[in-house]
Amino acid sequence: MRSRPHTLFVRAFVSCAILAAVACGDSPTEAKPKYDGNWVGSTSDGRSISFSVSGTQITELSVGFRLSGSCNASGVTVHFAQGSIASIAGRSFVVSRGDMSLNGSFSSGVAASGTGSFSVSNAGPIGCSSAGANSWTARR
Repeated sequence: MRSRPHTLFVRAFVSCAILAAVACGDSPTEAKPKYDGNWVGSTSDGRSISFSVSGTQITELSVGFRLSGSCNASGVTVHFAQGSIASIAGRSFVVSRGDMSLNGSFSSGVAASGTGSFSVSNAGPIGCSSAGANSWTARR
Protein backbone atom coordinates (compact mmCIF):
# COMPACT_ATOMS: atom_id res chain seq x y z
CA MET A 1 0.00 0.00 0.00
CA ARG A 2 1.31 3.44 -0.90
CA SER A 3 1.87 6.16 1.64
CA ARG A 4 -0.56 9.03 1.99
CA PRO A 5 2.00 11.73 0.94
CA HIS A 6 2.62 9.85 -2.34
CA THR A 7 -1.13 9.68 -3.08
CA LEU A 8 -1.52 13.39 -2.35
CA PHE A 9 1.43 14.19 -4.65
CA VAL A 10 -0.07 12.14 -7.51
CA ARG A 11 -3.49 13.79 -7.07
CA ALA A 12 -1.93 17.26 -7.00
CA PHE A 13 0.17 16.51 -10.09
CA VAL A 14 -2.85 15.18 -12.04
CA SER A 15 -4.96 18.17 -10.96
CA CYS A 16 -2.27 20.61 -12.16
CA ALA A 17 -1.95 18.76 -15.47
CA ILE A 18 -5.72 18.92 -16.03
CA LEU A 19 -5.84 22.62 -15.17
CA ALA A 20 -2.97 23.34 -17.53
CA ALA A 21 -4.66 21.43 -20.36
CA VAL A 22 -7.96 23.25 -19.82
CA ALA A 23 -6.30 26.66 -19.52
CA CYS A 24 -4.13 26.17 -22.59
CA GLY A 25 -6.56 24.14 -24.68
CA ASP A 26 -5.62 21.51 -27.20
CA SER A 27 -5.21 23.98 -30.05
CA PRO A 28 -4.41 27.59 -29.26
CA THR A 29 -6.57 30.14 -31.01
CA GLU A 30 -4.53 31.86 -33.68
CA ALA A 31 -5.04 35.55 -34.25
CA LYS A 32 -6.73 36.11 -37.59
CA PRO A 33 -4.67 38.30 -39.89
CA LYS A 34 -6.11 41.69 -40.66
CA TYR A 35 -6.37 42.49 -44.34
CA ASP A 36 -7.11 46.23 -43.97
CA GLY A 37 -5.32 48.49 -46.40
CA ASN A 38 -4.49 48.91 -50.07
CA TRP A 39 -3.53 45.89 -52.17
CA VAL A 40 -1.71 46.13 -55.51
CA GLY A 41 -0.69 43.48 -57.99
CA SER A 42 -0.80 42.18 -61.53
CA THR A 43 -2.78 39.76 -63.65
CA SER A 44 -1.56 36.87 -65.76
CA ASP A 45 -2.31 38.89 -68.91
CA GLY A 46 -0.09 41.81 -67.88
CA ARG A 47 -2.78 44.14 -66.52
CA SER A 48 -3.02 45.62 -63.05
CA ILE A 49 -5.26 44.89 -60.10
CA SER A 50 -5.77 46.98 -56.97
CA PHE A 51 -8.30 46.86 -54.20
CA SER A 52 -8.89 48.26 -50.74
CA VAL A 53 -10.02 46.39 -47.65
CA SER A 54 -11.70 47.82 -44.57
CA GLY A 55 -12.63 45.31 -41.90
CA THR A 56 -14.34 42.44 -43.71
CA GLN A 57 -15.26 44.46 -46.81
CA ILE A 58 -13.66 45.03 -50.21
CA THR A 59 -14.33 48.75 -50.55
CA GLU A 60 -12.71 49.61 -53.88
CA LEU A 61 -11.59 47.51 -56.84
CA SER A 62 -9.84 48.09 -60.15
CA VAL A 63 -8.84 45.20 -62.42
CA GLY A 64 -7.81 44.95 -66.05
CA PHE A 65 -8.60 42.24 -68.59
CA ARG A 66 -7.16 41.54 -72.03
CA LEU A 67 -10.06 40.80 -74.38
CA SER A 68 -10.39 38.76 -77.52
CA GLY A 69 -13.40 38.45 -79.79
CA SER A 70 -15.33 40.38 -82.39
CA CYS A 71 -16.01 43.63 -80.49
CA ASN A 72 -12.80 45.29 -81.65
CA ALA A 73 -11.64 45.90 -78.07
CA SER A 74 -8.23 44.72 -76.89
CA GLY A 75 -8.85 45.25 -73.20
CA VAL A 76 -10.89 46.82 -70.45
CA THR A 77 -10.29 48.06 -66.93
CA VAL A 78 -13.21 47.63 -64.56
CA HIS A 79 -13.34 50.02 -61.61
CA PHE A 80 -15.75 49.98 -58.68
CA ALA A 81 -15.56 53.11 -56.52
CA GLN A 82 -15.71 53.19 -52.76
CA GLY A 83 -18.49 51.28 -51.07
CA SER A 84 -19.21 47.76 -50.00
CA ILE A 85 -18.23 45.79 -53.09
CA ALA A 86 -17.87 42.36 -51.49
CA SER A 87 -17.64 40.72 -48.08
CA ILE A 88 -14.65 38.69 -46.98
CA ALA A 89 -15.76 35.34 -45.54
CA GLY A 90 -12.92 33.67 -43.67
CA ARG A 91 -10.09 34.47 -46.04
CA SER A 92 -12.00 34.49 -49.35
CA PHE A 93 -14.16 36.87 -51.34
CA VAL A 94 -16.21 36.89 -54.55
CA VAL A 95 -17.12 39.95 -56.61
CA SER A 96 -19.79 39.36 -59.23
CA ARG A 97 -21.12 42.44 -60.98
CA GLY A 98 -22.75 42.33 -64.38
CA ASP A 99 -20.30 40.88 -66.88
CA MET A 100 -17.37 40.73 -64.43
CA SER A 101 -16.52 38.07 -61.87
CA LEU A 102 -13.52 38.00 -59.52
CA ASN A 103 -12.61 35.37 -56.92
CA GLY A 104 -9.87 35.91 -54.37
CA SER A 105 -8.31 34.51 -51.24
CA PHE A 106 -5.76 35.79 -48.77
CA SER A 107 -2.88 33.39 -48.17
CA SER A 108 -1.55 35.68 -45.42
CA GLY A 109 -1.95 39.21 -44.10
CA VAL A 110 0.21 40.48 -46.97
CA ALA A 111 -0.54 38.19 -49.97
CA ALA A 112 -3.66 37.42 -51.99
CA SER A 113 -4.44 35.69 -55.28
CA GLY A 114 -7.37 34.62 -57.42
CA THR A 115 -9.01 34.49 -60.83
CA GLY A 116 -11.27 36.78 -62.80
CA SER A 117 -13.31 36.96 -65.98
CA PHE A 118 -15.06 39.60 -68.06
CA SER A 119 -17.35 39.34 -71.06
CA VAL A 120 -19.23 41.77 -73.23
CA SER A 121 -21.73 41.21 -76.00
CA ASN A 122 -23.77 43.47 -78.22
CA ALA A 123 -26.84 42.02 -79.87
CA GLY A 124 -27.43 45.24 -81.84
CA PRO A 125 -27.02 45.64 -85.60
CA ILE A 126 -23.27 45.00 -85.43
CA GLY A 127 -23.56 42.04 -83.05
CA CYS A 128 -20.26 41.24 -81.38
CA SER A 129 -18.86 39.52 -78.32
CA SER A 130 -15.52 39.59 -76.53
CA ALA A 131 -14.24 38.00 -73.35
CA GLY A 132 -11.16 37.68 -71.18
CA ALA A 133 -10.05 35.69 -68.16
CA ASN A 134 -6.99 35.86 -65.95
CA SER A 135 -5.39 34.90 -62.69
CA TRP A 136 -3.92 37.51 -60.38
CA THR A 137 -1.69 38.09 -57.35
CA ALA A 138 -1.57 41.12 -55.07
CA ARG A 139 0.38 42.28 -52.01
CA ARG A 140 -0.29 44.79 -49.29
